[in-house]
Amino acid sequence: MKHRMIDIGQGFPAVEFYPDADQVEEAKVLAMSFKGTPLQGLRSKVTGMVVQVVARDLYGAEDVNGYDYDLLKDGHKIDVKGKKINVLPRPHYVVAVQERQREQECEWYLFGMINPDLKRGWLLGQAQKEFYWNHPKLVERHPGDRLYNGHITQMHCHELAIKYLKQMRKV
Repeated sequence: MKHRMIDIGQGFPAVEFYPDADQVEEAKVLAMSFKGTPLQGLRSKVTGMVVQVVARDLYGAEDVNGYDYDLLKDGHKIDVKGKKINVLPRPHYVVAVQERQREQECEWYLFGMINPDLKRGWLLGQAQKEFYWNHPKLVERHPGDRLYNGHITQMHCHELAIKYLKQMRKV
């Protein structure tokens, strides 16, 4: 898998990655292992799983795939959050965690975005769980809220701009 550090704007670094066919296939298999996932949910799961597989491979983490967290690295429990995007992410774009996931027993969130074709993505930053949920710039969204990009949110979630995340380190 090819990857490199890039500036997504305002001097904010991210890891740009190009997943290989094996990583995408592994992500699809992992996503299908979630029983009862509807087709639309399956597409979202694949997106998240590609980001998770890439993060695991780049940082040498261990797969856990539990409800509370996805990866284990140096004893730290990491929950990976991935979503689709059609353009290069910018520091003012937001990442989100669903309200129902607040009780997960992870220690860190790792955020990534990937193009819908699953060929190019970005690891954008990370946040300790307490930092994320207590950040003064955290924005609460409810089902039916219209987002900045015109989409209507489906779930109760909390958003934070990428620029407030801990920056990714070189890999």
